[in-house]
Amino acid sequence: MTKNDSRSDTDHTRSEEHDLDLTENIHDGSGLKPTSESQMKNQVDSNENSRTWWQTIARVIVAPIVLPHELAHAAIAVLFGLDPVIRILPQWSGTTIPLGQFNAEIDTSTSTWVIQAVAVAPLVVYLTVASLVGIFISINATIILPVILLLSFSASLSAGDIAIISNPVEARQAGAFVVQGSTWENITIITTPITTGVVAILLI
Repeated sequence: MTKNDSRSDTDHTRSEEHDLDLTENIHDGSGLKPTSESQMKNQVDSNENSRTWWQTIARVIVAPIVLPHELAHAAIAVLFGLDPVIRILPQWSGTTIPLGQFNAEIDTSTSTWVIQAVAVAPLVVYLTVASLVGIFISINATIILPVILLLSFSASLSAGDIAIISNPVEARQAGAFVVQGSTWENITIITTPITTGVVAILLI
């Protein structure tokens, strides 16, 4: 073997080692990418699970407060042959997020008075309940205030209820108990205190 041959063999060996290092680096780099993507996916899943968990807790807390109101809508809707749906803390794109939402499919055959009756149902139902409780049940003074607040909250019409009562035709055209905002919905500032006062009178 000559000196030149030895140098050539050495260079060739170094070239092979360099190629091997590049190959290993490529393999190492490609192995990091899936790991990073997997970690990101796990983080997203974890955040989603956490958000779902908190939403569930919030719904459990809110449900006893808002369900009586929504159930009154649903009960009257069933009487008229509608198929009601109730959601607690529903996803909403409006300016305010409702605590609860009642809805049911309606069509052109649904009478205007039926739509309005379903919308006004909580007021009628819980004023009747307050009247019956006031007549037949003697409520302890220590719990009278919570009972008044609960029944008045359940009876009070929301802005959405009043919007539907004032514009049932739009609800029928939409095919559901959903309408655009109405100027009448601001009347809740007046109707809610009045409802609370009437409930208190009926109970005491």
